[in-house]
Amino acid sequence: MIVVSVAFHLEKIGVKVVGEMANGLPRFGLPDVSWGDVPLVLWVAVSCATVILAQSAATSRAYALRHSEYTKDD
Repeated sequence: MIVVSVAFHLEKIGVKVVGEMANGLPRFGLPDVSWGDVPLVLWVAVSCATVILAQSAATSRAYALRHSEYTKDD
């Protein structure tokens, strides 16, 4: 899309583009957060952990069934 945007001058006909990107690597460090931000991300973190745990359990069971290390009676 970058090539198409430049080749057809899409910005001139009203298509919004991002513009110039900063060069170089992002700065190294911890994000600027406060304790007030914790409740905002806590539920997202808990839901991500739950999905990852469930996916890991399903993947483990699938590999065990494939290699005959697990039976449905266990």
